[in-house]
Amino acid sequence: MSAIGLPDRKRTVCFNHMTEAYIISNLLSAAANLADECMLDAAGLASPDTRVLLSIKAHPSATIRQISEIVGLSHSGAVRAVDRLQTRSFVERREGADRRNVSLHVTELGRETANAFLDQRTGAIQRQLEKLTAEEQQELAALLARMLQGVATDRPQAWRLCRDCDHDRCERSGCPIGGATL
Repeated sequence: MSAIGLPDRKRTVCFNHMTEAYIISNLLSAAANLADECMLDAAGLASPDTRVLLSIKAHPSATIRQISEIVGLSHSGAVRAVDRLQTRSFVERREGADRRNVSLHVTELGRETANAFLDQRTGAIQRQLEKLTAEEQQELAALLARMLQGVATDRPQAWRLCRDCDHDRCERSGCPIGGATL
């Protein structure tokens, strides 16, 4: 056993790959949690509200049902999140395609707040990336893009996986997750 409790490298290749998968999984999860914490600090919103705001920004005219599916909330949970965002003047409801639905849109304040979330998250990750050389940063980006290439098999899955993305920037550079499905 190593000093941190991991098996020695002399174990089987299969076991080593599983151990590496667990470690990588934990590291990616910790990086995602760091990004979440930074976004939450930007305006003091609860995590579901932040995700709802980012999803409405990315999908103007979406219905509450669509947003609930993207974010993974119940319909009533999405309604409550939209209510809280509307109270803070971040989103507005407009008449939808039919009278049974409303379409959701971010306000200018909502767009500024969403962009502040994304900037805060990017800044936090950038501070961690400064520990790497420029070459290592490029290599990490390439490896992550390759690992996630085409993982979304349809548009709804791509929307769920990319619910916290900065779509304006990602779509210009070519999204590895959804590609043509977005």
